[in-house]
Amino acid sequence: MLTQVEYPLNDNDYEEYILEEVKDQENGWECSFNRGTCFYIPKPSPIVPERAMVVRLYPGGLGFLIRGIFLNGRKVRYLTSEEQDEKNHQDSLLSKEEKRQEFEKGKGDYFERIGLLPEQFQRRIAKFQITNPDFDWDFGSYELFCCEQAVVIAETLKRVTILEAWKDKPFEEQRMECPELSDDHSGNTFGMAVRLAHWWLSDMKEMVVKEHGALTPLVGCKDYGCPHNE
Repeated sequence: MLTQVEYPLNDNDYEEYILEEVKDQENGWECSFNRGTCFYIPKPSPIVPERAMVVRLYPGGLGFLIRGIFLNGRKVRYLTSEEQDEKNHQDSLLSKEEKRQEFEKGKGDYFERIGLLPEQFQRRIAKFQITNPDFDWDFGSYELFCCEQAVVIAETLKRVTILEAWKDKPFEEQRMECPELSDDHSGNTFGMAVRLAHWWLSDMKEMVVKEHGALTPLVGCKDYGCPHNE
């Protein structure tokens, strides 16, 4: 084993493992330890990983973003906690700018689609736009998708009792009864679309406007522009 001269000083937030398997792939290596826990080293790398090497990962514990990898004491890559935080911040800024530019390219279609929604759904989106000036490019497409699908579901099923029975059926049966149901749903978008459809079919249509934003369970009301308490 090589002398461990490359480890950073004063950073004790790490764990060490023995590589159990290394798969050489076109663009990097898939490395596994602990009977299947994996991480990836892209090519090129200053150190080629091999089975039985000692790998030190920063930070310690599983489920965290890896900011440092050492193999047999030699650095593959490493950032301090502060450097990783700054990188995350810069990556976030870049991602948001790219998202904003992508929105600008298609904003005509976006606003046209909003204009085709029923009045309560238009007012729903307007409340987010008023509260959050960045709403349209940051969250608007997600919210619009939920609203459009809510209208599709409601106009197809027409009654709350039918909707309540339909929402728990297997997807194949749901599609048979509602052919325009999108394949692109997550659990969150489907749940919101069903909830909005329920309000719109009920005698409480104003709840379409008042209901929390589609992504507030993930980002919170304040960041989303939802004018409610958390």
